[in-house]
Amino acid sequence: MERSLTVDVIDVALLPQTILFAQWLHADCLADYYHVEKWSDAHFDIIEKFTRTAKKNGIRMLYTPLISPPLDNTYDTRDLQLADVEKTEHGYAFGWEKLDRYIDIADRAGIEFFEIGHLFTQGGAACATKVMGKANGEYVRLFPKDTPCDDPEYTKFLRAMLSSFLAHMKARGDDGRCYFHISDEPNGEQLESYMRAKSTVADLLEGYPLMDALSHYEFYESGAVAKPIVLLDHLHEFIEHGVENLWTYNCLVPDHGYSNRFLSMTSARNRSISLLLYKFCIEGFLHWGYNFYNNSGSADCINPFLDTTSGGLFPSGDAFSVYPGEGGEPLESIRLLTFHEALQDLSAYALCEALYSRDEVLAALEDEIGDTIRTTTYINDAAAMMRLRERINQMIKERIAK
Repeated sequence: MERSLTVDVIDVALLPQTILFAQWLHADCLADYYHVEKWSDAHFDIIEKFTRTAKKNGIRMLYTPLISPPLDNTYDTRDLQLADVEKTEHGYAFGWEKLDRYIDIADRAGIEFFEIGHLFTQGGAACATKVMGKANGEYVRLFPKDTPCDDPEYTKFLRAMLSSFLAHMKARGDDGRCYFHISDEPNGEQLESYMRAKSTVADLLEGYPLMDALSHYEFYESGAVAKPIVLLDHLHEFIEHGVENLWTYNCLVPDHGYSNRFLSMTSARNRSISLLLYKFCIEGFLHWGYNFYNNSGSADCINPFLDTTSGGLFPSGDAFSVYPGEGGEPLESIRLLTFHEALQDLSAYALCEALYSRDEVLAALEDEIGDTIRTTTYINDAAAMMRLRERINQMIKERIAK
């Protein structure tokens, strides 16, 4: 059987992607799933394959865990850190060989920025996160689980680590590629602990982008976070207050009334996030689950081909966008490919804007959907999403033909 397909090629290239897209690579899950030793040659080889696929799909930042990524302090975070740490009688010594291999992988893949892992526990930075290192010849956890965020010894460690890290990155010429986190998803009631934690390292990080995921405008208004990453269903409040250069994210929610990319949702609903990203000039998009193959608290691994909810912990499809294929090769999900189409739509809108004006592009988009674009806007119908992109394509084609 033969089939034919007519393709109309418009003789112009899309503009480069400008929105920053970060989706967290969980390197521990790769070691566990493929049964390889952490930071071994085999592990780095798999990391490189997953990183290349990330970049191919518009991910421009690589999550970089200097120390183990912190969860809620209820759990015992798995040991995963790029910093080699030794406690000595004079303080702390650091080795950055693993980090160098990690950065070299990112460079080969075309990754542009490094998202340095959180320095304190999730939800307000109440405690130190897990740090493993040598002390008296033994490889041990250096700080107990309940160590306060401003514990003098933890502060001494963090300041030594960050000073060493930044000096190393400056020597490489890479420090300007780093974004930093204090604590994931703090709320208004945790402002005091967050500020105590931040104060221990703020001077060292001055001049570097400092950003955290949050939902409460009052937390941002306090000045605690210069660059907020706002949960999608709270984004409207920040926009109404005129906050510029916003990032947005989704995690667990929203599951009603917004664009998202859960398995239960249409691809059009996923892809149509390009509308609000364009209208509100969103600087970056964050998603936490590029390849999280664990259950609650990372107590055990899951088989992502059989369990898409991390043991019932997350909505189906939230925890990962790639599947672990044979030989360490990631398998792209439809939702990852579709979100990349949304990023390409953004580039098409930008090209169209360069040929017309921003007002004309917005008018065309809103005319096509028959409504004003809001943070709640999404399209559920595939044909409607295709018509919208075709409207933009035709505008581009008509202008370049003149």
